[in-house]
Amino acid sequence: MRFTGLRFGKMFSLFAALAIFAAGCSDSNEPSGDTQLRLINNSGTTILFVYYSDCDDQSWGDDRLDDDETIADGDDRLFDVDPGCYDLRADLAGGGSETLFGVQIDEDETFEWTVID
Repeated sequence: MRFTGLRFGKMFSLFAALAIFAAGCSDSNEPSGDTQLRLINNSGTTILFVYYSDCDDQSWGDDRLDDDETIADGDDRLFDVDPGCYDLRADLAGGGSETLFGVQIDEDETFEWTVID
């Protein structure tokens, strides 16, 4: 009986910890704003990394996808952005990349970028 109680207690603790972890891990990249970039993947391969930066920035910065996230061929992904001028880059499986420079995204606009290789 004691073993069963200990087992239930450990299982309950594990489930409680998982529930707390899941509640605190909302998708931080889930779009919720009115100004967005919609990346559509029609490249025939998977997009591994997505970068966008202000037109005045000298570097791309960090990958904008979540850890272990990719965009499969035929899928799309929305990103919240501030209004402004952006340079865009998508790195493809197999080593290729697509870039687009000087994209103006206005307030309350969803700019659509279709990546075609």
